[in-house]
Amino acid sequence: MEGNLESKINQEYNFKSAGERRIAEILNKYGIDFKYESPVLVNDNQGKQRIWYPDFYLPEFGVYIENYGIDCQPGYDNGRIKKQQIYRRMGLPVIPIMPSDKHSYLGNYIVNEIYRINQSRYHDARAKVYRLRTMPRMGY
Repeated sequence: MEGNLESKINQEYNFKSAGERRIAEILNKYGIDFKYESPVLVNDNQGKQRIWYPDFYLPEFGVYIENYGIDCQPGYDNGRIKKQQIYRRMGLPVIPIMPSDKHSYLGNYIVNEIYRINQSRYHDARAKVYRLRTMPRMGY
């Protein structure tokens, strides 16, 4: 997949920032398939349905990546916090990338977050199955 990166980026995607391009390069390096700005339906804080376009969706893992390109600007920071709260409330697993995360270990951070999210899912699924198996039988 790595050999196709430039053609994939140039032909399919028009990234809005160098940070997004770097994330795409990292995903490609690790062989992680992604969809750029794939739409997702959310309920905002006023209860209205909205379509948002997180920067990346990783279909193999069911995980989103949101690249936050600005830090320490009150208006942007407030919007970022609200967005993260809505993602959490909706149960959408989103890996946030902050400007301070744009270091040489960004690939490790992304992979570790994918692992953490999927470990959490596995743990939750096991707990649900355990509860089901230990419930009193209903006689059906």
